[in-house]
Amino acid sequence: MVRKISLNKNILAFLILTSVILVVFYKLTQTFYQQDEWNGMGLVYSEGIKSVFPETFKPIDILIVKGRFVSSFIFYLFAKFYPLQNLPIAIFALVLHIIATMLVFFLIRKYNNNYTAAILGSSLFALNSVAHGTVTWSVIAISTVGSSIFIFWSILTFFKFIETSKSKWLLITGLLLYISLWFKETGIYLFLFFPLVSLFLKKYKFSPSAMLSYFKQFWMFLLPFLLIVGYRILELRLRTTTSNLYLTGADENFFLTLFIRAILYPLTSFSLMYVPGNYFIQFARVVIHDNYPFFADAPNFLLIAQSVALDVLALVLTIFIIFLTLLLLRKEEKEKAKIVLFWLAFSLFSFVPYIVLAKDFSYLESRYYYVPVAGGAVLLAWFLLRLRQIIGKLGFLVFIVPLSSLFILWHTNTIEAAIEEQVKLSNTRKSLMFQLAEQLPTLSSQKNVFYITSDKNYWADTNMLPFQQGSGYTLMVLYYNSGKIPKSFLKDGFLFEIGSQGYKESDNMGFGFFTDKKELEKAVTNYNLPPSSILHLQYLWQDNKLVRVGD
Repeated sequence: MVRKISLNKNILAFLILTSVILVVFYKLTQTFYQQDEWNGMGLVYSEGIKSVFPETFKPIDILIVKGRFVSSFIFYLFAKFYPLQNLPIAIFALVLHIIATMLVFFLIRKYNNNYTAAILGSSLFALNSVAHGTVTWSVIAISTVGSSIFIFWSILTFFKFIETSKSKWLLITGLLLYISLWFKETGIYLFLFFPLVSLFLKKYKFSPSAMLSYFKQFWMFLLPFLLIVGYRILELRLRTTTSNLYLTGADENFFLTLFIRAILYPLTSFSLMYVPGNYFIQFARVVIHDNYPFFADAPNFLLIAQSVALDVLALVLTIFIIFLTLLLLRKEEKEKAKIVLFWLAFSLFSFVPYIVLAKDFSYLESRYYYVPVAGGAVLLAWFLLRLRQIIGKLGFLVFIVPLSSLFILWHTNTIEAAIEEQVKLSNTRKSLMFQLAEQLPTLSSQKNVFYITSDKNYWADTNMLPFQQGSGYTLMVLYYNSGKIPKSFLKDGFLFEIGSQGYKESDNMGFGFFTDKKELEKAVTNYNLPPSSILHLQYLWQDNKLVRVGD
């Protein structure tokens, strides 16, 4: 009877959480490719199944997880059978998100017997505005949400090991973690985190024989961690070129920077996952403007507000949340207190894998919050449970539940606005593609040069079409089936950088893209291009209209 009631509650939770996800995210099915999809599509066209594996692939790469083989293969299947279609990917992203949300619900219910608190905590995860880009950029969900599902599953089996001390659960935990890395390396830190927290959650004797037994249990975690992390850090350290994205050996104080980020990234990012970005950024601007007016007119005022000021505010909020958590833990049962501290540490440590990445302002990219928010959701559910214990059932239902619901709705509004914006952009892009297909169904010449003029730029100078990547690369993907696009151009990422222009030839074929007339004239002269190879198109932003010029 108890099992049946539990099953019914789980089914009800599934229906509730699935419903709220579909209500908020349903317009995701109306969106289209954003950026990375075009590069992936180009690689599938040019490389086929080889696009899943890098050219330098060796069997050992599977062991050191050099490549996201599983997520790459899944995208390959979508690109192969549903080319230039985002609907199947969007549906798949929503299914993955629902599965991940249910796993978070099970993680909450593992040590929290309040059903309402579990639903509210899971809803925060499902509808978190800071992490929403993981789902609303559908292709990202394949790797990030796919990896997260196996991470959350591994935590469930790890708890099973803590409860039973059976080695089979530890083995399953390690296997699930390893599989998660083939989607994305998000959970690499857990190979060290699980062995460390087991010392805290279980009672190990600090004798030579006990420590030997401990290392026998966890060698399968510690060895992969040392090999994979050591390889990645060494790889970055030995790079002699600088990167705007990654920390490399060309940067001064490589290891000192990693150490500082390992402290600051978790402490500044933890609290940010609870507050929708636009509101916190606006608050930081107000604080700077009102308290430091001499910065108000500075040319870098916005940069100061969105980086240094926001970091300080986020750090203060993180310290407050940790203090409040420790305060509420004072009268908590010892074993439950350990679980709460586990989730607090889990959320903080979840930001450590990103210390090799530079960030433009306080918020990391949306996708990097997906796993930490799971810990944040568990902590919220526990916090609600403690409030219920303090103020009673009536106060909980009358005050706490409505306030928590409003807090989640606050996040929801940000998600809906972001999806609505993507739908508008997607409709603009799809309309442009339809117009291209009507006016220029295929490429007939061996050499083709697109010359685009417009009354407006998008995202970057010389980028006159509504794409987040190089328009030249986008056009090569769209016209690849004409047989006039060399495979090597797509493989090498020619013209993929936003705003890029240029012309190349290969295999008796040529392709170019220009928005600058002088650069076009140089290419015409250097390559002796005939006038018939120039395809002049004008894009009118206000009307979203593409006009063929010169016919």
